[in-house]
Amino acid sequence: MPRQNRAKEVLGHLPPSPARTRPSSTTKPGGEQGSVQGSRSALRHPHGCFAPSRLSRTAMRPPPAFAFGAAGLLRLLLPVLLLLSSPATASRARELSFCAQACQNCLRSFRFTDSSPADSKFSQSCRSRLALSSAYLCFETECGPEDRAASISSVNETCIDVIGIPVPGFDIVANYTADDISRLRRVTRNESLAVGEPFSEPVLPSPEHFNAWFETLDAVQYVQRHHFYYGMAMNIFWIAVVAVGVSYRLFLIASGLCGRQASWPTRGPAVSTKKWVQRNITIPAAFGYRCAQDVWWGTIPPRVESITILLFFLLNVVLSIWGYRITKVNYYFPTKEKQIIRYVSDRTGIISFFNFPILWLFGMRNNLAMWLTGWDYGTFTNFHRWVARISTLQAVIHSVGYTVLIFREGGWTYYKYWFTQWFWNAGVIATVFMSLLVVPGSIYWMRRHRYEMFLILHIVLSIVVLLTMLGHVSIFKNHEFDGLFWVPVYIWVLDRLIRVIRIILFHPRSWAADCLATYNPSSNIVRLVVPVNKSAYKVKPGTFFYLMILDDSRPWESHPFTVAYVSSEYSAKSLSEQAPLLDSDDDLAQGGEDDLPQPSKPCMTFLIRPYDSQTRRLQELAASELSSPAPLRVMVDGPYGHSQAFAEYDHVLFIVGGSGVLREPAFAREVLGDIAELFSPGNLAVDLYISSQTGYVDVGEIPPEVRQHSRRPDARALVATTVAKAGREALAVVACGPARLSDDTRSAVVEALADCECRIDYFEESFRW
Repeated sequence: MPRQNRAKEVLGHLPPSPARTRPSSTTKPGGEQGSVQGSRSALRHPHGCFAPSRLSRTAMRPPPAFAFGAAGLLRLLLPVLLLLSSPATASRARELSFCAQACQNCLRSFRFTDSSPADSKFSQSCRSRLALSSAYLCFETECGPEDRAASISSVNETCIDVIGIPVPGFDIVANYTADDISRLRRVTRNESLAVGEPFSEPVLPSPEHFNAWFETLDAVQYVQRHHFYYGMAMNIFWIAVVAVGVSYRLFLIASGLCGRQASWPTRGPAVSTKKWVQRNITIPAAFGYRCAQDVWWGTIPPRVESITILLFFLLNVVLSIWGYRITKVNYYFPTKEKQIIRYVSDRTGIISFFNFPILWLFGMRNNLAMWLTGWDYGTFTNFHRWVARISTLQAVIHSVGYTVLIFREGGWTYYKYWFTQWFWNAGVIATVFMSLLVVPGSIYWMRRHRYEMFLILHIVLSIVVLLTMLGHVSIFKNHEFDGLFWVPVYIWVLDRLIRVIRIILFHPRSWAADCLATYNPSSNIVRLVVPVNKSAYKVKPGTFFYLMILDDSRPWESHPFTVAYVSSEYSAKSLSEQAPLLDSDDDLAQGGEDDLPQPSKPCMTFLIRPYDSQTRRLQELAASELSSPAPLRVMVDGPYGHSQAFAEYDHVLFIVGGSGVLREPAFAREVLGDIAELFSPGNLAVDLYISSQTGYVDVGEIPPEVRQHSRRPDARALVATTVAKAGREALAVVACGPARLSDDTRSAVVEALADCECRIDYFEESFRW
């Protein structure tokens, strides 16, 4: 068997869209046998990351607006909704179209005496009066007058477009009576496969042959249509998730929960329901205790995020195995096994590619969904990773399915042939690189300890995947799926543009800001003070910025750092190694003019614990100066995140550790509004837990409100005690620090929600990749 014919055998002959039965829509002069066999590229897509059939290019091709964001999405959904709202009309349209196409497919392989043996099958279908008469009579007897007229018109347009000649009208068979038609020869499937003598009169397909073609077209078109709809379902799912987040946020605003926490009722069905949802869905870890701490090679998102991810995974599974029409006779895919493998391979490839826009959107710093819902960066990072994993799994299934088809058809020799095709190699590269991005490229250890390597690999491999996916779908001459490439590109470009705008807004004149850095060896903390007097917006504690240190040996690196506190001015005293890491504004104001390195300016302070990479080099820059502090220039991209409205709560409990200890007092300042009130009786109580192995550490003279403990904090006891003191008032519990401390606090809040009278909200201040 010739190689090209074997390719067609394993891949199946793919029909054009039945919406308009133009026989030449994929067949050219000199083309191959079958309904749409002229374009060889239509058959060459058995492997790689994505290879949907060329069937029904009109029905499967997204509208031109697809590549242009939300407006394109709405225009995409409109025909789907119209189709679902009028199934009877759509069904009739499909039947008429399938009928005419079935006639063409039944008759196209036969030769007629009034055409030259040198004519292609398509050329014969336009030039041969006998071939046209056979088709017209089939339209008349099987399809009815309405579809007959539309089909003849389509044949005429196609013949004019391709070979430049019109075809005669229905008049050429107008004189055929019912008796004449009944005496015509009925050709079968076996005759269409054999090479016989040309016919000297019109012929008609046998009922069995026609019905088999009709059922084949109907089944394959049904499956292909669902490929596209189910791919769209991936985006619709996340639109629904974001809509839920937006609705809940609007509900909080409308009910006053964002601005009048203290006035909330403490009893009633609404309160009980809210506590149940908090205790069982929104706050707990997904399983058991661990949430912030890593489990094996990764972390497990909180329960509400895990439920969302699980629903998305189940949706992918269900839509990958549902929506197929397996037929006993199928001329494209002869066996049920081949139908199943081919359909599932196409479905998983299409769904995988449809996940790309969401995958890119959730991975960006500037994420529209994040702005709309108010959810934090970590939430969308979790969604981003799991969408990537599911999309990769779909791509692997797609590739394995086509590999099985190829090997069963021709073994290693046939398999090696496909590596001579560019689209095939592009798909293989995309699948392999997607797998490398997921494992080992994105495991928690790599993100945590080798972030720069992770980031470079992530960017490079993602670009390669996106480009090779474009190459993989290049076999579709009408660029049906190019929109799934361009949407991520637009998202990436828009994200970079917004980053530049943020940098300009923070320091409009030179883009780079002058700052001062000092390193405190005793606490192993770098304090970076950046003036904010030129910023176009107000900086708040709790938000974070990406900093590019221009004095660094790698100035292009950009890392996120959370604002510890914002003060009205800064001085040399506040930056000296001997000064406390947190000074009040009153203390800063006591410094004389000679102490100020430059005129007083409002500034924000970052308290950074050096680990490796950029933070280690920042420590070296801060410690290398003979006279501290060290002047540096930074580009500031932000702010990101948001400050919580803690001032609206009656009680706020901060459970912090590590460098988190250094930033939460800024929240205390904001809660009470007046620095002088910090240590007023009853306003602030501080428990200092020193877990060093050396035991109790004397930290010098401290206010009486600060109690020292030489042990680890018991989060459960602290939460229980505070809940008892809160009574029926509003309480915010904030955890910031090591992962274990955060998990302890989360678990304690969940336990307290079981029988507390106060209203509790839990906040975890952390940033994880």
